[in-house]
Amino acid sequence: MDWENMKEEISPEELGSLLFSCADRWASRDAQSPGFLESVRASTVDKDNLTQELLIATMYAAMNVVMRKIEAEDKVFRVLDSMNNAFINRWKPEDRQKVQLLIRIRYNEYEDAQSEKRGPNQLWPLSHHILKNFLGKEMIGETPLDAVTMTSIAAYYSGRLIAFDEVVRNLRITS
Repeated sequence: MDWENMKEEISPEELGSLLFSCADRWASRDAQSPGFLESVRASTVDKDNLTQELLIATMYAAMNVVMRKIEAEDKVFRVLDSMNNAFINRWKPEDRQKVQLLIRIRYNEYEDAQSEKRGPNQLWPLSHHILKNFLGKEMIGETPLDAVTMTSIAAYYSGRLIAFDEVVRNLRITS
């Protein structure tokens, strides 16, 4: 049986919107969860900033899955443009350029973190940068580096990778 043909068909733009919808739902839910807030030591931070940063980190996970799972480069860009535009278009027109810049800055920061070689595993530097942004710190040296918090963030990020992988695996992207 050809399982590939049994998958639901979706356009790259629809997939991007779907991925954003998932990221938004998960980030909004988790930013309100006392268990999550405690696990990342963010119980006292600005909830709006935390939700925004959590959403961007979650979208970064989606971006990594899309880049790994979708072979056609043009489709990759269409999916990611659609996902990022769904986030950017939520803002007032006068704020959209700043939000677009913030996404680029965070994605670049997280990409650079993934190439850092420090800590007990490859997600340690990424987790550190995500934590810094959750807590609203300007300098990475100010963030707490306890193993429990860093492990919680790494596990959360890994969970999002798995969830997005499941979404993408069950769909067939059309032209």
